[in-house]
Amino acid sequence: MFRIAVRSIESWLMADRKNFADFLGISIQKLPLNPDDEINPKRLLIELAKHSRKREIREDIVPKPKSTAKTGPNYTPRLSAFVREHWDIESAQKHSKSLQRAILALKNFNP
Repeated sequence: MFRIAVRSIESWLMADRKNFADFLGISIQKLPLNPDDEINPKRLLIELAKHSRKREIREDIVPKPKSTAKTGPNYTPRLSAFVREHWDIESAQKHSKSLQRAILALKNFNP
């Protein structure tokens, strides 16, 4: 079985609004109610991280000024740590229909 997040996996991470806002160090109101509707969730995530109260989040996720990189130097490890330590899939399903569909497909999968 092969499933894809609507636009990018970042939409599923942002769907756990409270934990992701806490992780980034931003207000929960800055996160979209329906992250599946975002055209470029990765770009939005980086923009949100620019406003983080946490210096290490800004340094890890946001590309360096004048860099050609699209993400910061520790983008993937930092988000992987969020998934392992904080992401609540049950909470995320409330704000992501595509995640709900993926989980339902996995539950109904019978090889």
